Amino acid sequence: MDFLHWPIERTPVSATFVSDLHLFSNRCSYEVHRESIERSVDEAEMCVWGGDLFDFRWTRLGDDHATVAESTRWLRDWLERYPSKQFVFLSGNHDAHAKFQTALSDLASEHANFQCELDAVRVGDTLMLHGDLLEGAGTRASLAAYRESWRHKPIAGRMQNHIYDVAVLARLHKAAAMSAHRHRATCSRLWRSISSELGDDVAGVQRVVFGHTHRQIRGLKLGRTQFFNPGAAVRHVKFAPVNLHFVRG
Repeated sequence: MDFLHWPIERTPVSATFVSDLHLFSNRCSYEVHRESIERSVDEAEMCVWGGDLFDFRWTRLGDDHATVAESTRWLRDWLERYPSKQFVFLSGNHDAHAKFQTALSDLASEHANFQCELDAVRVGDTLMLHGDLLEGAGTRASLAAYRESWRHKPIAGRMQNHIYDVAVLARLHKAAAMSAHRHRATCSRLWRSISSELGDDVAGVQRVVFGHTHRQIRGLKLGRTQFFNPGAAVRHVKFAPVNLHFVRG
């Protein structure tokens, strides 16, 4: 699990966390949320892309080459629009595509304000991650195995896409997420995994921001820690960027 504790002297005044857009898939509802995303990025000093921005498994662009190219172009557009803003890209399972990971590294080498190859980042009192640490045993090893299973997944065929579209139309994807990821139980399980894997690095963490589950959480409190999740820009699912403010010094 690649973790970065953001330098205290570079703590931003504000940040926005955006994840689970699933761009290029039929289920994506990005256009509905474009205005709120653009406003949040514009107003924040730092933008954290929280994983699963793109959907290589269910892309409608035809092949992985085209999807990698469009994903890279989408990110580059943001970097060129805001050259003085810090962008951090946290990997998700749908972003684990092997060719895309190479493209991300190339993009980072071109832009000093772009940080990638991370699973989690801590900024001040806030820990941000995609959230697929929840899968399997909730350990670094199980996360690595889970991500590896996504690295070379083939693009879904026409029939698979049709079946998935029917499931989305029937809102079965929403029902599955609600059943598998009940708010309090999910946050409790995630915190146990984070604490076990990061140890002393979670000392003083008061906010955890994550994606992956497609279930919006707006400040659920467990003990001294609050949990946030933007949801997903997917049809029939709630979504809103998580906007954060920090105290410097």
